[in-house]
Amino acid sequence: MKNIWKLILTKAMAAAVASIIVSTMVSTMVSTMVSTFGIAYAGPESERLGHLEIADFYLAPTYSFRESRHLGSFDLGSSYVAMMWTRDPVISAVLKLGSRSLLGLPVRYGPNLNPEQVAVIEGYGQSNSDFGRFRFGLIPIAFGNEGGDVERHLTFPRSLVFQTRYMLLRDYGVSYHIANEGFFSDWTIHNGEGGPDLDNEIWFTGRLGWQSNRSFLLGLTGTTGRTTRLSTDPKGLGNAALPDAGIDVTQPARYRIVNLALEWFLRPLRLEAEGTAGEAIQGDNVVKMRALHTDLELTTGPVNWLARYEILSPRNDVSGNQIMEYSLGLSWHSRYDNSVLSLIGTKKVIENVSLDEHRALVMWRLTPVAGALAGDSGI
Repeated sequence: MKNIWKLILTKAMAAAVASIIVSTMVSTMVSTMVSTFGIAYAGPESERLGHLEIADFYLAPTYSFRESRHLGSFDLGSSYVAMMWTRDPVISAVLKLGSRSLLGLPVRYGPNLNPEQVAVIEGYGQSNSDFGRFRFGLIPIAFGNEGGDVERHLTFPRSLVFQTRYMLLRDYGVSYHIANEGFFSDWTIHNGEGGPDLDNEIWFTGRLGWQSNRSFLLGLTGTTGRTTRLSTDPKGLGNAALPDAGIDVTQPARYRIVNLALEWFLRPLRLEAEGTAGEAIQGDNVVKMRALHTDLELTTGPVNWLARYEILSPRNDVSGNQIMEYSLGLSWHSRYDNSVLSLIGTKKVIENVSLDEHRALVMWRLTPVAGALAGDSGI
């Protein structure tokens, strides 16, 4: 019996000694990390500065069907969620998550791998004051009325200029926005690749416009930049790897692109039109792109009637590649314009292709923000 008690006491003492040793080791490690790396535990006494919130939430489950291929698919379309930390009325930071396709990687830089993969699509620090708004980081690129808009403001899917990835949507850089008495301007310096800088070439995008009480908008946008083989052909695969790039990817190129946008909203009718012209210059070779789309939306109570005409000529050096699309649809709006169910049919006509493509799109757009899906440009 005495041996049993001795065994129990011995194990109890050993456990106590082990506990003291472990506690001492942990305390020593924490002290070393604090003194060496400046890492400290933020206990209850630490003050949390500012306010962290879910600033924007947009869900757009989508079903699309192509008659020519008898293919249908479901996806989350242009859904995203954004968090914002606000330190004070001037300083804030935004982090937005969505699919990689929302970055709009230009086709000249290669294929868009894993477009449905969830990724950080925006992440920037922001300073907003009477002197204007500065953003620094992974920022939206304000190109035209459609390109500078957030996805929840778009009645139709993005136009062919963005679907073919001729223009990007977001990029690393710095931007400045200012507005006064209806006049607005945006100035952006960015990488151009829609991601990390590969060629050390800087792109510049500027937008000027005027908006009257959110019923009329007129804007002019220009962007210019250069590419090199470091960004268009980093693996040395040549033009065969990027047949749709529109340039010789093994050689430097200079781009000049301009956009004119018009939006007119006089209830119950809303009209939006955009024209885009671009040039890719390589020595004496100039490849031109032209695009135009016009949207009409007629409001009749909770039901809106939709129509779009669109034309794209991606390359003037290749004949028979003009694309035209005709779309008709309707949408049902909730009372507070935060739930919209859309049905859109599209006919796609490609020059010198006898068989037209017919598509059907069903999209349910949802957001907790009242009035957010009313088709406002949001500038």
